[in-house]
Amino acid sequence: ANDALVASLAPIGQRVTPGSCLVVGVDGVPVFDAGGLTSVIPASNMKLVTAAVALDVLGPDHRFTTEAKADQAPAGGT
Repeated sequence: ANDALVASLAPIGQRVTPGSCLVVGVDGVPVFDAGGLTSVIPASNMKLVTAAVALDVLGPDHRFTTEAKADQAPAGGT
């Protein structure tokens, strides 16, 4: 099963860009590694920096608006 998993991850692993990484483990044992030794900044830390700058630049009263649009209603109207 691990061989099948590794084979299915190979195309994704080839798309890992420099400065990124992808490591997949099964039961705590790495079975796939693409750039696993690459030092990266965790995304959660980058979100903190982004939020701090947005708060400073946009101010505490700024609100983003998100709209969901579609050409037609999904099946069942949901």
